[in-house]
Amino acid sequence: MAKLIGTFRDLPHKLHLSSGGQAKASDKQLKQFKEFFDLGELCKIGFPDNATTIAHDPQLNLLAIGTKTGEILIYGAPGHEFSACHKDACEIKQLLFLPDEGRLVSLTSDNRLHKWELNENTSGSHSNWRLEHAADLLAGPADGADGQTATTMGLIGGDRLCLGYASGSVRLVEVKDWKFAESATSGEAIDKGLTEEARSQLHGWGSVVAIEASPTTGKQIAVGFSSGTVAVLNSSDCSLHSVAPGAAELRCLSWQTDASAIYTGHSDGSYAVWRADEPAEASRLLKTADNPQTVYGPFPACQSRTWCTAPLN
Repeated sequence: MAKLIGTFRDLPHKLHLSSGGQAKASDKQLKQFKEFFDLGELCKIGFPDNATTIAHDPQLNLLAIGTKTGEILIYGAPGHEFSACHKDACEIKQLLFLPDEGRLVSLTSDNRLHKWELNENTSGSHSNWRLEHAADLLAGPADGADGQTATTMGLIGGDRLCLGYASGSVRLVEVKDWKFAESATSGEAIDKGLTEEARSQLHGWGSVVAIEASPTTGKQIAVGFSSGTVAVLNSSDCSLHSVAPGAAELRCLSWQTDASAIYTGHSDGSYAVWRADEPAEASRLLKTADNPQTVYGPFPACQSRTWCTAPLN
């Protein structure tokens, strides 16, 4: 090190003049200078910049954060951090962990689904883990033509994904084969299967903004549309089970832990509770357990939802 520092200390005296009278270093000296002063990133400290989405794996105790620049950061026990970046540096819309698999799915702004894996690297003297890109799938046209822009996704039992689009359509993805299933539907298709009574109480459909599978059996999927309407579909073939005629713009939804009710949050600050276990036989309309309530004033609900349980006392 002392010899190398001495080389740079003597660098001004070892420069030779070019034909124009300017000092010029030799190639060897420039290479040494670059190697000595070249800086590289060793670690990241603090919360990531421009975070756009977050996901949690309760089985493996992992927390994943996606950013606007396409970077994924995963945090585990203290000292265990993994990171990776999408090749095209696109904004990450949503992240989902596949339960108890160490795999992660990301939805990006270029209309693609990406599957990631945590793999152990044993090539060196010490084993370590890293996040690796496994596969990707084009969800629709890159420019989102005809409303085929994927807006949100939900997990069904760990082996299938439900993908929602700006056009109001819904498609299923087989996670193992990483391809689209034949089952699909849309707001317009659901509308045709409703009675006149049910159709008269709806306020249109709009784009898909929220998807969540039933927490008990996974046989039903709650699909929320921007108009406020929530459709409960059978996960096997996307056929209609029941529908909730929400009135205000929908921002988020969540099943109750026993799947007996669906909670919806709206842009006017209100929330509603729908009795998912008691649909009307003819109209398939869900009944509200209570009138929509505005708890904290007319402030929009955030675009996320979590059902929290805590013991009394």
